[in-house]
Parts: sequence; C-alpha cells; structure tokens
Amino acid sequence: MPITSQDLNNHLRKVSEGETLLDMLLEFENILDEVDLYAYKNWIKGEILEGPDLARHWISAKFMYMSDDMPDPAGAERLLSRGIKVKYHRDELKYPKKIENWEDVDQSQSYNFETGGFTSWGGLGGVGFVKPKVLTENVWIVEITMPRKYVDNTIQDYVDLGDDDFIDTDAFNSATQIQADAQLNANPQPVMPDGEDI
Repeated sequence: MPITSQDLNNHLRKVSEGETLLDMLLEFENILDEVDLYAYKNWIKGEILEGPDLARHWISAKFMYMSDDMPDPAGAERLLSRGIKVKYHRDELKYPKKIENWEDVDQSQSYNFETGGFTSWGGLGGVGFVKPKVLTENVWIVEITMPRKYVDNTIQDYVDLGDDDFIDTDAFNSATQIQADAQLNANPQPVMPDGEDI
C-alpha cells in the first residue's frame, strides 16, 4: 500500500505530542547510535514511518529511505550480530508536487462549490481551488525490531494500555500515595481517652 506524505505528517505529530513515545523513540535511536550504525552509508537519512511499537519482548520501528538512499546492508549485519532483527522492503511514496506554474496543477479535477464536490476541469463553479499533481517515488522501508532488554531502562516505568496509550507508573504511585494521605488526614482515626487506638 503506498505511503502518503500525510501518513508521515500524522505519525510525526503523534510522536511529538506524546512524551512517552518520544522518549522511547529517542532511546531506540540511542541504541542504534551505540552500535555505530550511523557510520554506515545512508543510515542517518531515515525518516520515522511507524513506531516505536512495544510488545512483550520486542520493540520495533519502521524507517523510510528514498530509493537512491538505500541504507548500507553492512550496517544491518552489525545489528543482526547483536540479536536485532532487520527487514527491508520496497514501497511507494505519494506526495503533492510543489506548484510553481500551471503545469504543476492537476487540471483533470477542480472543486465545484455549487455541488460541494470535485468535477471535471471544465465544470461550472470550479474556479478558486486547484489541486497539485501527485508525484510517486520508490522508497525503501526498513523495519528494525530489537529485544526490549536494550531499552527497558527507559520504558520499564510505563504500562502499555494499547493504541499507543501509556501510564507513567511512578506518577501513578505518587498520585495514589497523595490521595491516601489526603483521605487519612480528612478522616482521622478515633482515639480512646487513654490514648489507645480503637
């Protein structure tokens, strides 16, 4: 299934808005840096496409590389020697062409404000909205799956709820303790006249 520029933007927004996902991604990238992966040609040029996805024993992420920037397979061998799985496959990236003149506009369709939909270019009411041509380029998708032991020092304090939702267990435990202290202070235990508890 082709990848769109909107898919990339949506995932980047999701990662940047969630502190937990960003922390996991930074730790994931730190492991790649520690094994000197970026010393190999083109590995630094990858864009995050999916992930990091957390499983019981594994954490994985997919990176996209332009067709001419295929990452050096020798770098993948370095990962494989440490028990990290690497998969390559080809896909297509669809993105809008930058509009510089009328030749960059998709003239087959225009937006019809009367009907609220797209019509042929010659249709009535199609003035005012132009759609850029869509370009397609071949890309490499590299999926890296590493054992959680490499990143557990960062993610052990989070509980996975599914759908990329996590609970920070340290914050949860602190909130629970604060709530228990507040209830204890609000409802003090009755004391017997001689000073013994009931």
